Amino acid sequence: MARPTLLVALIGAVVACAGAHGDLPDPQLMRPVLLHAGPECAIYARCPTQKVLPDEDLAQAKDLLRAERIELAAARGEREQVQLVLRPGSELAGVSLSFSALEGPAVIPEAWSWDRVACTQVRRGSYHYGLRTDQSGLLPDPLEPPGLFDAPGGINTSLLLTIEVPRDAPPGEYSGSVMVESDGFSATLPVALTVWDIALPEQHRLINYATAVESEPAAFSRMRELDVNTLKYGATGIGVTVDDAGVMTLDFTEYDRQAALLLDELGYYFIGVPPSMPLTGRGPVDNYLGLGVQVGSDEFWPLFEQYMRGVGDHMRERGWADRVIWKIGDELPEEMYPITAMMCERAKLVWPELGILLTTNFMSDELAQHLDIWCPGWHLFAVRADEAPAQWLQRRAPGMEMWAYLNSAYMLNAEWNPGALRLFPAALAKNGFTGALWWSLKATGSGYGDEYEGEPDPWTEMRPYKSVRPDKVYYDFGNGHMLYQTREHDPVWRSSLRWEAFRQGMDEYDLLMLLQERAEAAVERLGAYGELEEGLAAQFAAESWASTLATGFRLQSYRGDATWIHRFRQLLANEIEALGREPLALIGVSPLGALLSTPATIKPVSGSEVDVASPAEATIFGTCREGATVTVSGERVEVPPGPGYSRFTHDVALQPGRNLVTIEVTAPDGATNTFYRELLHIPQAEPEG
Repeated sequence: MARPTLLVALIGAVVACAGAHGDLPDPQLMRPVLLHAGPECAIYARCPTQKVLPDEDLAQAKDLLRAERIELAAARGEREQVQLVLRPGSELAGVSLSFSALEGPAVIPEAWSWDRVACTQVRRGSYHYGLRTDQSGLLPDPLEPPGLFDAPGGINTSLLLTIEVPRDAPPGEYSGSVMVESDGFSATLPVALTVWDIALPEQHRLINYATAVESEPAAFSRMRELDVNTLKYGATGIGVTVDDAGVMTLDFTEYDRQAALLLDELGYYFIGVPPSMPLTGRGPVDNYLGLGVQVGSDEFWPLFEQYMRGVGDHMRERGWADRVIWKIGDELPEEMYPITAMMCERAKLVWPELGILLTTNFMSDELAQHLDIWCPGWHLFAVRADEAPAQWLQRRAPGMEMWAYLNSAYMLNAEWNPGALRLFPAALAKNGFTGALWWSLKATGSGYGDEYEGEPDPWTEMRPYKSVRPDKVYYDFGNGHMLYQTREHDPVWRSSLRWEAFRQGMDEYDLLMLLQERAEAAVERLGAYGELEEGLAAQFAAESWASTLATGFRLQSYRGDATWIHRFRQLLANEIEALGREPLALIGVSPLGALLSTPATIKPVSGSEVDVASPAEATIFGTCREGATVTVSGERVEVPPGPGYSRFTHDVALQPGRNLVTIEVTAPDGATNTFYRELLHIPQAEPEG
């Protein structure tokens, strides 16, 4: 579909501290919530995008909300999370949690799981990728498994609660409770859950690509549970022998055992081609397949063709030929593009189903002909914000997939994390990307000299990834580390607040893809194939809705206050549901400024927030069924008759701050469908003097 250049459908950006609006109140978790007060223990609910520091006094929060219940909302087949924060007056020993069934249109007996949020020590702030962070000391991130625990007095103990909605749960309102008990204390916290009339796909739409933390089956299983769905290598152990005549023999006995576990039993989407990348940023490897042959030499090409043909034929025989992605190289310089293109071309000749991936900043026309997936680093300033999106669009047009990696998003001690990781998948959707790549999930730091002693233990203290350059030393705490290692008393790899935030963001990615599908289907159902309708459908696509969370791709353009994710989900869910019922309509808003003016963004190292202004007036426009009536915020709109459908426009004046616009479309039989647009008006600052 043609993409419009001026008219953009949107839900609008908001200031997170504003209150309720009309018939669509703000979701509860946009603010800290006091659920239980008393000298024994205060209990709060908090959005999981926010780190709750041990000594943070939530009772002093200016926007504190007092409520009698926890309020959550989710799609069928979705996981939704909330932090429960305990603040005892004195130590509570042997604290336990239990949960009632959720009752509503059906009974959901076992929907809950939980983890205790632990803290790890960080000695200083991070400074890397144009970002500076200031948090240090004990910071919440590792997730301890459920079980009895002690809650110290006078400080916070955070629990991450997860509710998993069954895919077959009827939509509607459910209620239940969470019980917190210890010696001499108990509290029952009511829970209200809204299940939307939306079902997420059984498998995430976003490719989540990482290197395995261990090669043991238990580790592979655990990573899959934590939503890693594609492995850099995965199965290994192909036996390679070459006789005196140069004929290669491959033994797949061990490899098949591993591949069957990963692909057939655990359900990984893709695995890699072993044993390693043939090309690196330093040049071609000099020991291809352990045979002492340099990649690109005359001896190399016959061996390369035999190996790729043999592996491809075997994978085809096993039914796995199209479930393999070959990462040919990592951050290659442009002078290596010719040999890269040649290797890709020859590999495709003998294994046409193979997907080929390259991480690099730039793309040549020659190389693009042979690659399936281009993965640029969004944190790298060589990837220019003023040029890269147009280049990506050019490569996507003929069918190349785009993935990204964002090393700056790892930062453990950033004030804006784990919120930024929650928004990363939406930024991927905005830019038309289909995959996220993680260079590591278990790195324990590097290059830290004599400052640290002994073996690293991230459970106790996070060591930095250190990069020494001629002009400066860069520190990044948490880079390459998302999952916490096994311990003697606990043989399971554990998740983190940051990783759980990203996993939650994968659900928002799925919702955005579902919205795209519903919008395109609505164009067909309306029978309105004009440029306006094609533009509206394209605007409903992820890039415009996700712009309320990230105006660009680099981390500095993400919303600083990620609690707004709850308002985003609320509006998005309503839109998806509305596009599935009659009377049908497609709604858009102009101008773009009402969407993109987001003052609460992450600050770069140099400079402060950019002064922004957005328009005081916006135009609501759209297409609906012929004969329908339309009101915008209660005002009747003239809808000229059309050829089976009608188009309309209506100007609305915006007040400073957030503006909720309600659009009601009513059919001749009285059925009404309601759409919402929330717009932001930031007045122009008065000039000084």
